Amino acid sequence: MSLDNKEDIILFANTLWFISKFKESLIERLIKEKYNVKVLFLREGPSLSKEFFKSHKITCYSYSRFLSLYIRSFLNRKKFISKNIKLLSFTIGPIILSSFYPFNKVEKYATLEGLGRVFSSRKIYMRIVKLIVKRIYKFIFEKKYKAIFVLNYVDFAYLLENKIAPIKKLNIIPGTGVDSTK
Repeated sequence: MSLDNKEDIILFANTLWFISKFKESLIERLIKEKYNVKVLFLREGPSLSKEFFKSHKITCYSYSRFLSLYIRSFLNRKKFISKNIKLLSFTIGPIILSSFYPFNKVEKYATLEGLGRVFSSRKIYMRIVKLIVKRIYKFIFEKKYKAIFVLNYVDFAYLLENKIAPIKKLNIIPGTGVDSTK
């Protein structure tokens, strides 16, 4: 299956569960706006019903399956990813992985739904991880991402004060995408 429709949007997160629980209203809005939504995840996470994805005809790829399909299409000289795809990455792993091949030419957006325990932990090894992540974020946010979304002013200020992301790319959004009316 090809992802070369000019209106494709890929949502990429650590778990399929995260997308199912927190991005359902976003997916419904994108579908309503005629986007072809695809989901990419590192692992499934806690057990969940995949009925929402099936009912909306959303293709879900594990990251390993996605890479194997990509490599197979590359070897067969077929285009698997067009430059017209928009990639929305959530959580630290997918945000970093999205900056590498095969996504290096697609339009990317990162959403930091809190900087997480890597940035708040006092443990020595987590401080080392934080230094590494800060440097990676600084590079990819400057060079690879079109925009970065945060959910609060504290994270916004932290990214600016530590020169991790340029102000022109930072945006604050009011919430994670949970529809509280359901």
